Amino acid sequence: MRGKGFACAVGFALWLGLAGPVAAQPGKTTTIAITGQQAPGTPTGVVFDTFSFDKNNPLFLDFFEPVLNNAGQVAYFAFLQTGSSGVDTTNDRGIWITDTNGQSRLVAREGSQAPGTGTTFERFFFDNPSLNDAGQVAYSASLAGANDAGLWRDNTLVVAHGSLGPAAINNAGQMAYFWDSGVWRDNTLIVRSGSQAPDTPAGTVFGSNNFGFFSPLINDAGQVVYGASLTGTDVTSTNDTGIWRDNTLIVRAGSQAPGTPVGTVFTTFFSEPVLNDNGQVAFESFLTGAGVNTNNDRGIWITGTNGQSLLVARDGDSLTGKTISTAVISIIVPGAAGGDGRRNQNLNNFSQLAYQAFFTNGDEGIFLFTPDIHWTQPSSGDWDTANNWTIGQLPGDPHDVFIDPTANLTVTGPTGNVTLTNLTIGGNNGIATLSLAGGTITASNSVVVTPTGVLTGEGIINGTATILGDLAPGSGPGTSTFGGPVSFGPLSTTVIEIQGTTPGTTGHDQIVATQSVSLDGTLDLQVDTGIFTPIYGNAFTILTYTSRTGTYNRTTLNNSILALQTDLALAPVYDFPGSSDPLFAATPFAAAPNSLTLFTTLPGDANLDLQVEDADLSLLLTNFGNTGAAWNDGDFTGDGIVDDADLSLLLTNFGSDVRLLFSSTGLSINASTIPEPSTLATWVFVVVGFATTRRLRRRS
Repeated sequence: MRGKGFACAVGFALWLGLAGPVAAQPGKTTTIAITGQQAPGTPTGVVFDTFSFDKNNPLFLDFFEPVLNNAGQVAYFAFLQTGSSGVDTTNDRGIWITDTNGQSRLVAREGSQAPGTGTTFERFFFDNPSLNDAGQVAYSASLAGANDAGLWRDNTLVVAHGSLGPAAINNAGQMAYFWDSGVWRDNTLIVRSGSQAPDTPAGTVFGSNNFGFFSPLINDAGQVVYGASLTGTDVTSTNDTGIWRDNTLIVRAGSQAPGTPVGTVFTTFFSEPVLNDNGQVAFESFLTGAGVNTNNDRGIWITGTNGQSLLVARDGDSLTGKTISTAVISIIVPGAAGGDGRRNQNLNNFSQLAYQAFFTNGDEGIFLFTPDIHWTQPSSGDWDTANNWTIGQLPGDPHDVFIDPTANLTVTGPTGNVTLTNLTIGGNNGIATLSLAGGTITASNSVVVTPTGVLTGEGIINGTATILGDLAPGSGPGTSTFGGPVSFGPLSTTVIEIQGTTPGTTGHDQIVATQSVSLDGTLDLQVDTGIFTPIYGNAFTILTYTSRTGTYNRTTLNNSILALQTDLALAPVYDFPGSSDPLFAATPFAAAPNSLTLFTTLPGDANLDLQVEDADLSLLLTNFGNTGAAWNDGDFTGDGIVDDADLSLLLTNFGSDVRLLFSSTGLSINASTIPEPSTLATWVFVVVGFATTRRLRRRS
């Protein structure tokens, strides 16, 4: 059901109520029409009698049901009390619609002039009326004295003459109906009895009259779905019915039923199919085949625009711990269609399906099926192409979405804003890469990049994000933005590409986390010196956040050790306080708070004053042997441990000043910056003794 409420006829009155639990809850009920009320648009004294075809027979209570659109308007059929005010059996029925204020107006009345003809309405047909969101009403009626019938949209005659079936109307005012042994969209014939049935062998044709067709439905895209019987040389009682959307076969009796054992096939489609605006079709069918009996011989399916089908429910299945005896979609929602021409609005544009299930213990219930949406293509493609996903359904608000291929591939997109429930990238045998294309993905629950997943490209991820695989902002340098908390697993890899000093597409990758981050895993810095060579004094803010726990447990440069003895290093420093901190009192660097910033300096420069000297060695010795260490603790190799390799780097550069060693165009060594042999020898003696003592202590 769409719209903010529901329309119902109870006790021969019409009410508009807010949808919700039956138990006492705050809400409002508005009377639309009630027995004995003056009927709008009729002479004084003409009053409503009943709103059902036969109020004394429960079998007829479902005829002429009220319908509701998304504007809150209600269209309804009513009988008038006969015997006074000129009302008799020739003019005692009519169709009304409410305006947005709840006031009713007469659309048409039996015995009144039928627009576009020279006669009057005789009888309105069953399944009247249909209503769209623009407030247009579609209805059909026989004509007095003419042995004929017509179909109207408000006061406009759409078609006259011939045998007419019930009509459906979409929000564009297009109508689908039976006429002249065919299925029509407005004035365009789609198919006709006796014509070749699309997607069937030559000589297989539609049944010979209107009784060979189910009532057609039309969606807002103008697509029409209908069921039909078949005749022809290859047609038997096992394959003589099918369902079509325009000229595309959706399903045919005798074909394999998806989600059931091989050899279980469709036999009879026992109700009208339902259609959403995307072109997905839901239907019910009986089954036959090995293992099929009266306890499991029918079910409900959804078929998409890409030909894929999902089994929703089957008799004999377990649901909420009970066994289904019967599952149906045809009696959930009363009345004619709202905006998209469906008499039953069970299937929405997210491919969610409302259905009713009866259980073997006598219980029953109303259920909502929401499909999981998987990337179903075996190769790379665009997020925004619907047919790449389960049943041709684009991911949307209620969906759990999975990019979990069996082979390596890349999904590019979305380009716009997408809201969903959960997104999982990876999780199967293939490497799944999602390359954001400037759009925003908002997950009400979570986004998870599994160990076989990669998140790259530029875009925004809103919701709780967990990175267990790879994160590589941009396609080239770029920015990834996270609007919720982000956590990185111990096996994750964050790849940062550096081609310039400014964040974004013209410089270097940047991760913007507008909430907290929990860091772990590997940080891999990628620098192509053929494109860009960092020089001393450069600073690159690669990650911002509001709060942080943890650090990357390993940092690499071009998949190798973070710092080499004769190279400048990119020193990763978390929450750098600048010269306000005594530890960094002599630093020329500055960085934004709550950030991870890379500073270009010499290996061994722990306090970032652009020289390697006593203070740096003191920091290293204080932290020697520690794990979980950072650059300013003395971890210059990026492995999270302060050890001999870090000490070796520091001693190699001890006494050096990066401003003298390196020019802006490359390496420039000044011999006077090399420490005096006696000084270096003294430090080596002290350090070797210190390191030996620390090792002996650890062994003991």
